[in-house]
Amino acid sequence: MNRAVQKVLHSADFNSPLVLAVSGGKDSVSMLDMVMKFAKKFKFPPEIVHFNHGLREESKEEEGFIRSLGDNYKIKVKIFKLNTLEFKNQNKLSTEEAARQLRYQMLANYTAGKDNPGYIYTGHNAGDQAETLLFRVITGTGRTGLTGIRDSLTLDSGWKVKRPLLDITPEEISDYAESNNLKYVIDKSNFDESIPRNYIRKRIVPLLKNLNPAAEKNIKKLTDILKSEEDFLSAEFKNKFKEAKIRREGDKTYIELNSIISYNKWIQRRLIRKVSPVVLDYDRINSIEKLITKGGASRYIDIGEGWKARKVYGRLVFEKSLPEFKDFFYKLKPGKKLDISPAGIILKALETSPENIDYTEENTEYFDMGRIDPDNIWVRSRKDGDRMSLFGMKGTKKIKDICIDLKLNLEERNDLLIIGSENKIMWAAPCRRSATAPVAKNTGRILKIVYERG
Repeated sequence: MNRAVQKVLHSADFNSPLVLAVSGGKDSVSMLDMVMKFAKKFKFPPEIVHFNHGLREESKEEEGFIRSLGDNYKIKVKIFKLNTLEFKNQNKLSTEEAARQLRYQMLANYTAGKDNPGYIYTGHNAGDQAETLLFRVITGTGRTGLTGIRDSLTLDSGWKVKRPLLDITPEEISDYAESNNLKYVIDKSNFDESIPRNYIRKRIVPLLKNLNPAAEKNIKKLTDILKSEEDFLSAEFKNKFKEAKIRREGDKTYIELNSIISYNKWIQRRLIRKVSPVVLDYDRINSIEKLITKGGASRYIDIGEGWKARKVYGRLVFEKSLPEFKDFFYKLKPGKKLDISPAGIILKALETSPENIDYTEENTEYFDMGRIDPDNIWVRSRKDGDRMSLFGMKGTKKIKDICIDLKLNLEERNDLLIIGSENKIMWAAPCRRSATAPVAKNTGRILKIVYERG
């Protein structure tokens, strides 16, 4: 029995439904013919799916050819028309990647509506594997990318995609098609060497085969070895990921660096990539590693798509880019509400009495109105050199140093409101009150200030 036919036979589950993805080219038509040699063994009749990507004039003719295959083998044919260019432009993808994503989305949607989970066969072969690995090496990839095309993958629908011909060379498939007098269509775009994969297939692979005729098979062996190692490493990574201290709050994600510092560098990188809100290429992951290892309380880098990575007191933080910080100055009147739009904060000031004091209220402070000028209370943004007095100490302390003591990051520092009267700072809201105008036993009139997020 032909080696390719054996591969297809041994991969088959005759008790499960089978969908064959057939483009009309030599590889998929050969796969279809191999499967149909055992058609009577299947509990559910196999069926063909075909995708018209709307990219070539010949697509309509190819649809007709696919329908004729269905008639010849007496099986169902389902044709999907895809708007590849629109999807490409919307998602900023290459044409090839857009087509690939659309195909798998459509396969998942189509099979999700079926009663019994089954398998989808594609015609990928050893030549496709070699092209994929070489393309990834040239364009940039990591260890996972070097595993190439997987023998199988599971869709969201629960169906599994299988590639039974992945060990079979293009030459073996050509021999099979010729010996079985198979008709197939030829995609003219496959001859366009301006397309990187075509250039690899037409120019680079033949050079490699001149050096070693078994080049494609050896590349397949390499991907098999790497897949086994990748499976082991992935299991190790899952365990380490569970141990890592990761916290998400809104659009921010925090990684406690002490929880991953002992990890192998490969696991650290993979964890950071998994947590990152954007895809991190080699240069970006290197920049994040430098960010982590450098000193400093608060440093950040731009990682693209409006996101930043920040190192903040032993944590790596992914967050949206911060709005530009602007200086501001306002007057705060007792009995009034002040909306500080540049900071997105609202202040409420009102006069109260001693019996109404509740020190458990968050972001609230009380001041003796007899020790301040209630008609001259101001609110402004933080400035370099700001100082204020603290309870239990002589003199004043820089607010910058207070921020460091409190381990406030740059965003938290910029959110501080400096509230004062005349030339004294009363409160670096909402974090630290000064020793100015404390409420005493004999205090009669009390100013209550509440800090709220707008």
